[in-house]
Amino acid sequence: MPRVQYTAVDRGRLASGHSASTSYTIEVDFEDFPESMIRKGEFSETLDGAVEGWLDAVVYAYNIRTDIVADADREDWLELFSSVAGGETFQVDFTGTIASPGTYVTVALDGPRPTNEQHVLGYGWRFTFRCKTVP
Repeated sequence: MPRVQYTAVDRGRLASGHSASTSYTIEVDFEDFPESMIRKGEFSETLDGAVEGWLDAVVYAYNIRTDIVADADREDWLELFSSVAGGETFQVDFTGTIASPGTYVTVALDGPRPTNEQHVLGYGWRFTFRCKTVP
């Protein structure tokens, strides 16, 4: 089950019992997390079709949609998004669990603001957000 790790920042959304400057981990299933590659640099195409230029960095972007999150855990997700809203980095482990860690990827929020929607049957929430790796 994937994990998200972040350091709480007090912007008015700290979860009950949490304190600022403390690291927290959320374990949750992702419904979907397609990855796209973004090349950063200058590129141009010559008349004969060759591509020339230089590559500064390769950044990977993820459009993440969680599986259903319990009502009791919604507060943690709102705290996460509030804590990283200023461009702070956080870590995502797409393949591990708390008991059997995988490899964390350091990311920052990217694109439109994160959204949350209540499940159609009235139980639980789904969160959708875009993040990108930090070069």
